[in-house]
Amino acid sequence: MGDNPPEERRLILIGTTGSGKSASGNTILDLPGHFLSKCSARSVTQVCQLGTSEYHVEEEVGRSSSRSVVVVDLPGFGGTNLSQDQITTEVRRCVVLTVPGPHAFLLVVPLGRYTEEDHMAVTGMAAVFGEAALRNHTVVLFTRGDELEEPMEEYLASAPAHLKTLIDRCGGRYHVLNNRAPRDVEQVHKLLRKVEQVVDDNGGGCYTNAMYLEVEAARREEEDRLRREEEEDDRLRREKEEEDRLRREEDRLRREEEDRLRREEEDKLRRELDRLRREEEDKLRREEDRLRREEEDRLRREEDRLRREEEDRLRREKEEVDRLRREVEDRLRREEDRLRREDEDRLRREDDRLKKKDDKLSTIKAVGGGGHWHGKNPPKKPGVGCYPEPCVDRVARILHHM
Repeated sequence: MGDNPPEERRLILIGTTGSGKSASGNTILDLPGHFLSKCSARSVTQVCQLGTSEYHVEEEVGRSSSRSVVVVDLPGFGGTNLSQDQITTEVRRCVVLTVPGPHAFLLVVPLGRYTEEDHMAVTGMAAVFGEAALRNHTVVLFTRGDELEEPMEEYLASAPAHLKTLIDRCGGRYHVLNNRAPRDVEQVHKLLRKVEQVVDDNGGGCYTNAMYLEVEAARREEEDRLRREEEEDDRLRREKEEEDRLRREEDRLRREEEDRLRREEEDKLRRELDRLRREEEDKLRREEDRLRREEEDRLRREEDRLRREEEDRLRREKEEVDRLRREVEDRLRREEDRLRREDEDRLRREDDRLKKKDDKLSTIKAVGGGGHWHGKNPPKKPGVGCYPEPCVDRVARILHHM
């Protein structure tokens, strides 16, 4: 691959699934929907896709020229159904699509948390294109610029160390892109000016096919070395497995002999132990019988003692209950006698009072003139057989005070 026409700039988008690669490509090209872009857990881009657009470059005051920009969207690193061979094929297609080579790699990282997947994308890029591609030809492209609430310099000042390290590995180059404002052409122009700076820093050249082939050759050499090491490891492992198998076989034969001798000794010991165990069991059984009989006798005596004690306790309780009942009955009887005597005294006093009252009435009648008359009708005038008026009043007062 040779030098490129100066009017063309070729860019490759690299990043994880969901980082916003395809949306960034659409924003750079000003071609909404050119690259399929949607929120998905798996990579929407399964093969390399290419897009081309034109933009104006200010060369001098009052003069501008048109320049073509070619954008290639690589499948996402991670979250893809592609095999390793398919990914290698797509990388090679990417190199062919950007012949004689890309001017810049845009490493797409969403603003926010720098994840392990993002780190793996950087590792994958370095493995495919080489560390020189990061150092000399890569711009870190931060997406979700609409979520940035502070100047980018302040954001990076408080960013994690590994994110700062990534920017340092990329020569300190970065740019923020807001894919929700695709009509903001100034943000795209600023990005393309940074791409021009990358081209200038590389003497107007690009990442060439020779560089890729050199990295690929180094990678293949490393893969061959690893394969040879793996084959050597496999050979050593097989030898070790054979040694282990022979050792296990020797161990098995030795264990079998040891097991045979042990079984014979165990049988002999088991027979002796069985004999001793039977003797001991007989002895223990006789001793248990003796102890059981003694315990039964002791328990029986204890039960008799407890039963007698319980009977004595119940008898004493019954006697106490009988005594208390007699006391209560005596107390009730005395109380009844006292109440009866009190009632008799009260009735006797009442009878005496009534008798006295009757005597007083009799006396009053006698004082009033006998209190009797003869005939059907009482006398109509005061006289014999009726109470004088003063006498009636006096009787009423006496009755009132009785």
